[in-house]
Amino acid sequence: MGIRTLRIFKTVCEEGSITKAAQKLYLSQPAVSQAIKELEQQKGYSLFDRLSRRIFLTEPGKRLLEKTEDLLRLYDDIDHLDGSAHPEATIRIGSCITVACDWLPSMLKEYADENPEVKFRTQVAAAGTIIDLLMENKIDLAFLEGPYTLDHCHAKVIDSYRVIAVCSSNHLYANGRKVGIGELFSQPLLLREKGSAVRDAFDSWAMTHKRTALPVVESVNTQALIQFAKADMGIAILADKVTRPEIERGAIREVNIPDMRITNDTSLIYRENKYIPKPLAAFIDRVSGRRKQ
Repeated sequence: MGIRTLRIFKTVCEEGSITKAAQKLYLSQPAVSQAIKELEQQKGYSLFDRLSRRIFLTEPGKRLLEKTEDLLRLYDDIDHLDGSAHPEATIRIGSCITVACDWLPSMLKEYADENPEVKFRTQVAAAGTIIDLLMENKIDLAFLEGPYTLDHCHAKVIDSYRVIAVCSSNHLYANGRKVGIGELFSQPLLLREKGSAVRDAFDSWAMTHKRTALPVVESVNTQALIQFAKADMGIAILADKVTRPEIERGAIREVNIPDMRITNDTSLIYRENKYIPKPLAAFIDRVSGRRKQ
């Protein structure tokens, strides 16, 4: 049983088809079928149920797939250690938008200045994309908002923020008077996209008050929503951290909604079986220390 055979097995599982796996791996269909047959002979049990020209993982096959994925991740980590570029000194990060708009840039700059041999590759995207990258071992760690519990992962809460409503400095709510829930939902709402941590937290809060949020503007871009709020196009629901600079400049104001108490945690997440080189371990320790500040 070699790495090549296990990669073929994993690809067949992912594609759900011998034919599609062969196409993805640029192999002939008989070669893929033979590899699966030999693997089943070596293990002494069937990996797939073959029903009506479709294949389904057996229970032993599912257990083998789980171990195969762990083994291939470790193998890829070892493979990354080869070469003269010292890739272990490159930290691959995936970040949610809120963290990337807040403290992450300064944290990376500070750490890189102190450790010039360490390089960072950072991807900023929606949570679903970041989770996929983490599970595919394309990033070393992730910064995610909200209550995520991912299998075979370590998660450390490192930060938290409030979800607030903001308006333009010319809005009728800009004077700081108390605003009720009914009043809030009578206004045009500027919201992040469904699936984002801020939007999910707001929608859950709205449901507890038997309300449904219907945005006039919906965007993956936080800064775009801030610009719409500054233009007095409605009330934006955003993380307090990303709105703070504009609030301090007086360009927008926080709406005083006493009944709106929404908080989200930010977690640092990485795989349990992940090889952690010294630069990555030191960075994780540095970021984990933010909670104590």
